[in-house]
Amino acid sequence: MLEHYEKGWKDSDVIAQVQKERGITKTQAVKWLRERIPPERYYQKKIIEALRREYPDAYVVKVSQGAYSIGGIPDIMCVVGGRYFGFEVKRPVFGEVSSLQELAVRKINIAGGTAAIVTYPEEALQIVKWKIDRRCSFVNSPFDLLQEAFRKLYPEKKYQAVFSDGIKDEDGKAVFGETVFPDDESIPIVSVSACLSIKDAVEVFAHELAHVAAGKESGHSEAWEAEFQKIFDEYNRIGSERFGGN
Repeated sequence: MLEHYEKGWKDSDVIAQVQKERGITKTQAVKWLRERIPPERYYQKKIIEALRREYPDAYVVKVSQGAYSIGGIPDIMCVVGGRYFGFEVKRPVFGEVSSLQELAVRKINIAGGTAAIVTYPEEALQIVKWKIDRRCSFVNSPFDLLQEAFRKLYPEKKYQAVFSDGIKDEDGKAVFGETVFPDDESIPIVSVSACLSIKDAVEVFAHELAHVAAGKESGHSEAWEAEFQKIFDEYNRIGSERFGGN
């Protein structure tokens, strides 16, 4: 049960499917699934085996947790070609991510490593492949152009930007982007969903950069809207100037 990757699957869909197929209540469906979905260690083993098979020269280990361990450290460490990857593995449907784990993933990404919350080998392999392939950069990368536009408009403003999975707002609702202004007034952290198309991700990135420009208390005010338009106008100007088109 849910031992293999299925693109686009959702926990709620799985529970509803079991309810429908077996003619049982949601509570009964949850109990039925708990008894049949393999434990987390099953998925950890599968991911480690897949990474070692795909990247035989990589260093791949299961990180042991103990009384003196730092909380939140990802379950699997993988080093490929000098790049660090940390994978926090969660059981499908019932896996819950703790606040410490979310914080560790975010800090690793900000520090220049790559960390993500995954369930299946295909997800981990896709992340590694994407990062390795990025060694060949694009001269017309829209993300680079957008950051260049921001730097020209606001040379004194700083931020950290990361791609992230499972971004949620303060109410626990899934969102495509987020800007966090730390309480200690350190550099704002901009997160953009890794699940978006490049076109949509660029727009979300501009949306979040407008929050950095407008400030913590701006919300989606007229001031924020003006900054968003200013950033996008400069982005389009640079792109048109450099590569032609409208």
